[in-house]
Amino acid sequence: MDMENLNAEITDCATSPAYRGKGILANVIYSLECDLKAKGFLTLYSLCRAINPSINFVLSKHNYKFTGRMVNNCNICGTFEDMNIWVKTIN
Repeated sequence: MDMENLNAEITDCATSPAYRGKGILANVIYSLECDLKAKGFLTLYSLCRAINPSINFVLSKHNYKFTGRMVNNCNICGTFEDMNIWVKTIN
């Protein structure tokens, strides 16, 4: 959280396989948005793995705007992966 510029990153989102498809992550993101909005935050963003459709779908569903892809940006377990950038204005 950047208290000076009133923006925050939603990151490291994952759901245990046993609980997938139940809307848990969507509810967590909604709750975070409500809390941050109440604290006066203006912008939320996420850098997420392009290869993972679930988190990209959830962010899109919550009206985050896809703003681009960073190619081979992040080394995950020894392999470079593309990262999608999502942004949402909340206030």
